Amino acid sequence: MTSRTVACPEGITRATVLELCAEHDIPSRVDDLSLTEAYRADEAFCTGTMGELASVTEIDGQIIGDGSPGPLTKRLSDLYTELTAREGVALVGSSEL
Repeated sequence: MTSRTVACPEGITRATVLELCAEHDIPSRVDDLSLTEAYRADEAFCTGTMGELASVTEIDGQIIGDGSPGPLTKRLSDLYTELTAREGVALVGSSEL
C-alpha cells in the first residue's frame, strides 16, 4: 500500500516499484494511508532516486514488523536492481563522483 500522491511525490522510483508489483503479481494498492496503518505494517520502505528502496524499521519510535527489513522489501529491491542493471543507462565517469 502506498499513499496517493497528495501525500507523497509522484516519483519515477515509486512508479517503477508499482509497475514491478503488477508485473510480478505482488498485490499493491494506492490509497490514503493512516498513521495507524503505518504503525501496524508488517514492513515498510521508502522509494527515491538516491536510495532506491530503503527499509523503514521504525516510525515515531514505533517498531515496524520485527524491526528489520522484510522479505517483500528485499524482493522488490532485488527486482528493482535487476531492472536497472538490465535497462538502466550507465553514467560515464560516475565512479569519479
